[in-house]
Amino acid sequence: MSPETAKFITDISPFGTALATVVGAVWIALTYFRGQKDAAIARLFESRKPFLELQLKLYTETAQIAGRLVVANVDNEEFKQALYRFWQLYWSELAVVEDQQVERAMEKVGFALKTMQRTDEPHKVLEDAVLELAHALRDGIVNEWGAHIGTKI
Repeated sequence: MSPETAKFITDISPFGTALATVVGAVWIALTYFRGQKDAAIARLFESRKPFLELQLKLYTETAQIAGRLVVANVDNEEFKQALYRFWQLYWSELAVVEDQQVERAMEKVGFALKTMQRTDEPHKVLEDAVLELAHALRDGIVNEWGAHIGTKI
């Protein structure tokens, strides 16, 4: 090694050490802040978990009840029980946790049920409304839980 090269290395070595120290400090800071952000997200999710679990339970029950309304014979006791429970969910429990898309879909199912009872409106109107409700419930779960159920990533 030539004396000039040795002198050059000796002259820049403090800068290399300083640069390595700065890069290391930046890396540590970024890692720390990323960890803090992840911890904050986890705390937020944990604080929302009771609400999300109630919403998931009610969304699942609503989907089941709506399905019974579509497949049960209108004169059957199962239909009458499902109808009663639908209106209970509509006016109370579900209203606490539903998002706007589910709310609109529930209104359409309610309208289809009322129309069906007053007229000889085809059952197809109810089927379409219940299918829209099922999709709204699925989308609500996906949005709240961050899941990708039935979606392409």
